[in-house]
Amino acid sequence: MEFRVLSELCERLSSTTKRNVKVEMAAEFLKRLNSQEVEPAVSMILGRPFPRWDQRTLDISWATLSNIIKRLTDVDWRTFSKVFRETGDIGSTIKTIFERSKVRRQKVLFEKSLTILEVRRVFEAIAEASGQGS
Repeated sequence: MEFRVLSELCERLSSTTKRNVKVEMAAEFLKRLNSQEVEPAVSMILGRPFPRWDQRTLDISWATLSNIIKRLTDVDWRTFSKVFRETGDIGSTIKTIFERSKVRRQKVLFEKSLTILEVRRVFEAIAEASGQGS
């Protein structure tokens, strides 16, 4: 399944406080997955790149993440901090900064959507690349 669909589910989940609605949305989504996609999808819904029992981490610090966002969007530290104080959440901060920035998405001849499993493989590659000198 496309990662975009999972991302849209997470947006909908975050927009409601009703537990029963969240359970229903998640259940309907999970029914549509093949067996290999269930575990990565559940981990991602819970905000984790890997399941809790998996010792791997992405080892991406707050400083690294904020520097990447600032470099991509040309946003200054003051603006970044202001948006973070407004949202209180790094994910919402990044989303807001990208929405406000004039960064243009790179156009490619053939655009291919990422799947849940492809995103998991990217997380695995990042986890493997972590360490001294990486």
